[in-house]
Amino acid sequence: MLIQVTNPEGLEIPVDALQKALHDHLVSIWELTDTKIKAYGIADKMRDQTGYIPVFFDAGTSKDYTRLDWDDRLAVQFFFIQGDESSISNSNYDTEVSVVLTVNLDQLATTSDINRRGDAIARKNVFDFLNHESYGFRLESEQKGVENCLREFAGLVNDELLIKMDMHPIHSFRFDMSITFKP
Repeated sequence: MLIQVTNPEGLEIPVDALQKALHDHLVSIWELTDTKIKAYGIADKMRDQTGYIPVFFDAGTSKDYTRLDWDDRLAVQFFFIQGDESSISNSNYDTEVSVVLTVNLDQLATTSDINRRGDAIARKNVFDFLNHESYGFRLESEQKGVENCLREFAGLVNDELLIKMDMHPIHSFRFDMSITFKP
């Protein structure tokens, strides 16, 4: 399921384009039905009693924030994180953006090759796509392990759901990128 913002502005415009393209690519390459994937745009950081957690504003019927927890019925879930700081030059913003993916390796068609590690195949599939289809984003680094992938969200550190997101066949990884855009 592709969950996009209504009337994207600023950074949301290139994120929205990359989000849709990545969703469509993963559905195709990993042979997913739309019920097996949730693709979110830029997550917000919401403070709760334990720290920050990732949430997404549902502009549909609920008009409320949804916590972005891993749903074990899914094969893939991903969302974007905007860095806390942006530099400004010539009326353009330069900022960091990350895409965080959590996948169930047992449900991905291209990771069934028993001669290769499924986690490496999944990361390479996403890397190859992001490296080719940039939408203005520049790849900077890759992170593995749920603590690295969700380091901005201290409220999840001791969370039971976090532990589930880091046990085979569940695998979390992240690509950090930068982009220059007009606000």
